[in-house]
Amino acid sequence: MYAGIDFSPQENGESEVLGLDLVFDLDHDEVLMSSVWDIAAVAGVDPNPTSHLQGPCIEVVPKDGTLKTMSIQRVGGLLPGVTYRVRTSTVTTRGNLRNLWSHIRGVGTEP
Repeated sequence: MYAGIDFSPQENGESEVLGLDLVFDLDHDEVLMSSVWDIAAVAGVDPNPTSHLQGPCIEVVPKDGTLKTMSIQRVGGLLPGVTYRVRTSTVTTRGNLRNLWSHIRGVGTEP
């Protein structure tokens, strides 16, 4: 499911942690047990988009939250002029499989 909002553009030399919160997709007291992120170029060309996922993703309790409903992943080195879809695929304490995705655009000087 689309998260409803895209991430702010990222310059090629930047690296930041992105988070997708599934709180509205989960049942009462259901939490994330595991997650996996993937990234794909949806506009523009990037021969190796998975290289922009830096380190492991983890499941966390969001600020002001009480349950582990958010998956976070460090992303960096996006290519200028390329729009990416980032997606987390999660497994919950009830055995449900949930997906949430958004877009992020690489900006800056073209190489």
